[in-house]
Amino acid sequence: MSYYFFFSYCHHDDGETLNTFFDDLEKAFKRRVGFDKKGFKADSSIRPGKIWTEAIEKALCKAKVFISILTANSLRSNYCGQEWAFFDSRCNGHMGCQKDHGLIIPVLWVCKNDLGLILQNLNFNLQGYIKKIQMDTKVFGKNYPEKDCISL
Repeated sequence: MSYYFFFSYCHHDDGETLNTFFDDLEKAFKRRVGFDKKGFKADSSIRPGKIWTEAIEKALCKAKVFISILTANSLRSNYCGQEWAFFDSRCNGHMGCQKDHGLIIPVLWVCKNDLGLILQNLNFNLQGYIKKIQMDTKVFGKNYPEKDCISL
C-alpha cells in the first residue's frame, strides 16, 4: 500500500488526543490532495502478524511526507530518530530531492521552550535534524511557536 504521509510518534505518547490529531490530519490530506490516500500510523496501519520493522520500512519507502510528533519521549526514542534519518536519507538520495526538500514536517506537541530543554539532553543525532528545520511558522497560527498543539 502507498501512504501519503508517515506519522512518526513515540508509543508512550499514544492516546485519544494523538489519535484524533492523526485522524483529522488524514482527513485534511485527503481533502487537499483530492484522492483517497492514507497516512501511516504504526499501531493502526500494521496488520496483526506482520513484522513491525519491515512494515515501517516499507511505509517509509513509499510515503511522500514525513510528519514527526515532537515530544520528550519521541526525541529520546531511537526508533523515532531512525525513522527521521531514514526518510531524510531517502529524500536526499533516491527521491532526488533538494537538500531543503520540505517533506519533513515536525509538529511541536510540546512548546518550543520545553523543546529547547529536551534538545540539550539528547543522546543521538536527531538534534541535528531538528535544528536545521524551520518551525517558527505563522501558518499554524500566531500562538503555535510558543504553545504546544494540545494547548491550541
